[in-house]
Amino acid sequence: MRAQPVEISAAEAEAIALRHWGIEAAATPLPAEVDENFHLVGANGEFLLKVVPAEEPEALTDLVTAALRHVERDGRVQVQRVLATVDGDPVAEVADGAGERRRARLTTFVPGTMLRSQPLDRELRERLGGVLARLALALSDFDHPAADRELSWDLRHAGRMLGMLDELEPSEWRRELAAVLAAFEAETVPRLEPLPRQVVHNDLSKDNVVQAPDGGIAVIDFGDIVRTQRVNDVVVGMADHLGGGAEPFVEALDFLRGYQALSPLGRDELALIYELVRTRVVTRIVGGEWRGARFPENSAYVARNVERLSAALAHLPPRPSPADAARLEAIAAEAPR
Repeated sequence: MRAQPVEISAAEAEAIALRHWGIEAAATPLPAEVDENFHLVGANGEFLLKVVPAEEPEALTDLVTAALRHVERDGRVQVQRVLATVDGDPVAEVADGAGERRRARLTTFVPGTMLRSQPLDRELRERLGGVLARLALALSDFDHPAADRELSWDLRHAGRMLGMLDELEPSEWRRELAAVLAAFEAETVPRLEPLPRQVVHNDLSKDNVVQAPDGGIAVIDFGDIVRTQRVNDVVVGMADHLGGGAEPFVEALDFLRGYQALSPLGRDELALIYELVRTRVVTRIVGGEWRGARFPENSAYVARNVERLSAALAHLPPRPSPADAARLEAIAAEAPR
């Protein structure tokens, strides 16, 4: 995350779009954790301008750009289309108010409703699982040198968040979170490491899915893309669909069923689903609390999910309930061996 305040104004965003893409449009800032994003509206349509932090490696910017173009060419999932600059480049180099050199990317804007803002039923949760399956299939033959980057949100590195907990004020609650992460590192990682890996989106949350007025679904924000175990990608999506009642795992399984219908995970992958979902919940709680403490000016945004996930974790014991275990086994029974 960036500790400094926003340095690109709406007027500067408009000037960037005009100079580098020849597009005259009015800019409105959008909330973000790392990048600076602007919704542009003009006579030629709607666009999204993304200006990445000065410290972001060029290879990472190129990774996201290349992945978007790859998925667009594949055609299985709707994504933002990367627009070339007037010089034919996929990104433009710009300067911010502090004189730092930054890179900017302009894409089409996906109109519609972000799924975070509307209720989801079982059919839509299953449909989203299918969207992720198609996205994973689209990325299955994608490769890029920067995809092997070390990313805190790569679930296989969850144990590293113990260091974040060490920086927070200790409490019984945080000791419980630490115990989950320590158990994951000792018991789950050795079983996770041999599982199939590929480049994945790694953040199919309801914040990153837009439903168009015609019902179509588009995926946005490839900022967490990484090469990791494919089951981790599924778990990230499932964890965002945990219910708010006494059986939160039930709704998350709808997402898994949708994925399995198009791209089945193997039984060895499914055997880790429950503990991976639980670990993902803990990482988001820890990450939210740590970032909220470190960036208090943005805490309302970065820690917005902590309360909801903490309530869900209270109903996710270390081992699945007999009912949840039976539900998982029913899904696993249909999986390839």
